[in-house]
Amino acid sequence: FGSFVSATEKDMSIKEKFRLKGLNRQQQIVWGAFCVLIAILLFTAFVSFFQTWKIDQSAIGELSNRDIPVKNSIRKLGASLSHLFIYKGVGVGAFFIAFMILVTGVSHFINLGTNKLGIRWVWTLLLSLWLSVGLALILPNYTLLSGVTGFETNALMAHYIGPLGVASLLLLVAIVFLVFQLKWKPENIRFSTKKTVS
Repeated sequence: FGSFVSATEKDMSIKEKFRLKGLNRQQQIVWGAFCVLIAILLFTAFVSFFQTWKIDQSAIGELSNRDIPVKNSIRKLGASLSHLFIYKGVGVGAFFIAFMILVTGVSHFINLGTNKLGIRWVWTLLLSLWLSVGLALILPNYTLLSGVTGFETNALMAHYIGPLGVASLLLLVAIVFLVFQLKWKPENIRFSTKKTVS
């Protein structure tokens, strides 16, 4: 029992130090709410981007020009951010980033799991790039899905290790994620067998 109390006090001490070095509770709530709202706006802009990206091409980089109409639901800012994250970035993998911003906001708002956000962000960025490269490998003619980053990364790796090498590397990353994040083990797979009645 004494060791349990000691471990609990140590855990509370670590969390308290983390809070003192970072944000106080009031700042956490405001920051969390801000991240949640930003995530919702990004989700909306990203979904709208796939419907309006051709129309809004002329508005990219013209935030101060009010004469250029924009069809994106979040208007010029949404079109510009979507162009950056999706077209120039990691394609549909950008939705992972928006989702992680939402998780960050909720974690700070309710003060739960903030000490795990660092590793979660690392995996989110890695999975975003993984999906981007994977889509570029499978659907090379649909650059919008993979983004420029995924397309060029796939092209660079394929130049040195070929498509099969890229696929093998992506499979390895997927296995690493399953093993370390989801605690998956091959022995957990169970094949159901029907017993025959003699």
